[in-house]
Amino acid sequence: MRYTPHSSQTGVVVGANKDSFIVNLNSKSSNTSGASYYDITSVGAEGPFFDVIRSTTGTGSNRQQGIFSGLGIERVLKQDTEYLLKFENLDNKDIYVVFSVTFYVGPLSPDII
Repeated sequence: MRYTPHSSQTGVVVGANKDSFIVNLNSKSSNTSGASYYDITSVGAEGPFFDVIRSTTGTGSNRQQGIFSGLGIERVLKQDTEYLLKFENLDNKDIYVVFSVTFYVGPLSPDII
């Protein structure tokens, strides 16, 4: 499996809204997320990708983790910007993807900007 996040995509046909799957697991904050995500039924142009994540080598394991092409796992995304996340099955068998994202909305550390 390969996962690539894209920006500046065009011709996107939006399918079902999946916002009901976004939850705040921090009981110390009542803030709700401004993020949304959707199933996409077609894309005219994917736009450039800014990272690639590949599954580890091997088959038959549901415990494999991805390998990031860039260092670290944090990515700074532009505010109020849409991104396209593409998942590709590189095998000839069915795969099932469980995708989890942790995100932070707030001031950045001076080290990051």
